[in-house]
Amino acid sequence: MHAHVPPIDIVEEAKLPPLSFSPVAVAAFRVAAIIGVGTFFLGFIFTSAARVWASYFVSLVFFMGLAAGGVILSAVFQIVRATWSASLRRIAEANIAFLPVALVALLLTWFGRLELFPWARAPKAGAEWWMQPAFVYTRNGILLGLTFYLMWRFVSMSLRGDRQLVNEVKSSNNPKLSFSTTAALQQSMSRFAPLLIIIYGLAYSFFAFEMVMAMDTAWVSNLFGAYYFVGNVYIGWAALSILAVYFSSQDTRFSSLIDEQVRWDLGKLTFGFCMVWGYFSLSQFLPQWYGNLPEETGWLILRAREYPWKYFLYFMFGCAWVFPFITLLSREVKRRSCFLAAVCSVILVGVWSEKFFVIMPHVSPNRIPFGPLDVGLFLGFFGLYGLSIRFFLSRTPRLAVGHPLSQGEYGW
Repeated sequence: MHAHVPPIDIVEEAKLPPLSFSPVAVAAFRVAAIIGVGTFFLGFIFTSAARVWASYFVSLVFFMGLAAGGVILSAVFQIVRATWSASLRRIAEANIAFLPVALVALLLTWFGRLELFPWARAPKAGAEWWMQPAFVYTRNGILLGLTFYLMWRFVSMSLRGDRQLVNEVKSSNNPKLSFSTTAALQQSMSRFAPLLIIIYGLAYSFFAFEMVMAMDTAWVSNLFGAYYFVGNVYIGWAALSILAVYFSSQDTRFSSLIDEQVRWDLGKLTFGFCMVWGYFSLSQFLPQWYGNLPEETGWLILRAREYPWKYFLYFMFGCAWVFPFITLLSREVKRRSCFLAAVCSVILVGVWSEKFFVIMPHVSPNRIPFGPLDVGLFLGFFGLYGLSIRFFLSRTPRLAVGHPLSQGEYGW
């Protein structure tokens, strides 16, 4: 990795308005959210409750993971001192705005627990007291709520220094006045970031084990938690790349900061996590296949050998791993905005399909029930996610100007 720091003029950046979506994009988010709400309620009229809740849960797990993975990227930037990340940190931090929405949406699945989870219908053998529905929801709600709160604290520390610095720039054009404050905040963030990542990994592992893997009464995988929280970071890179390309197309000043080198770094890290995600996939499922234990292979046979899900597996794995692995080998694909955004969009489709592939066969083992219900609910969560990002960005400085890497000529 090279040390490439895009030039940032703090005084000029402090005078500019926040990053914003176009009016067309905002309208599209609102329409998508309305479609999602309407689809949810109409689904109970035109199809089964189990089908509605399963589709709802697929998109919930995807977007909640996307938002959590996006915030974790800002902690990663802090830990590794990514010199090229100053222009991207704010976009990564914006994901925090969706996490309260995601937590509420998760708690709403309490009303669909009987359709989603076998342990809600009958005690799970060997874990009767641990997997009591109220205990499961309380435990995971507290763990995820604590994790999201700590993420909010981390982002708040970043914003505190930025806002103070922007206010002093606007009042005196002298950003040096707040450097001691921002330096202290950066030290606190550097100590806090590793703890945040550890707690995120633990909390999301509990969620993956107890509310996704446990949808099957027999199947177990010790790697499933890590597979899921790594997958969140993978799609976090993809979404960050898409948003960076989008905002650079809307904002001339911002586009000068998202140059070819920055896009190249984004593409390399997306490629790196593509390989990690693929490695975790094979490390999890290949030993279960050759081990040939009935409680493990039954889950795999339904999805990998039986019609029609085995064909969906090819589509899912092709979008989530094969296509991005091949295309991101190219330097030009990583450096060109349109190509990078297109590949990252395919990645998001692939990983959403992976959630569908894991969850939906529990409801419909004999056919792939993809249809308007799934599209409508996906659009609903997409709209809420986009509006949450807009809400955050419209109320914060456009760049992480308080970060030492942003301050170049001012003495850092």
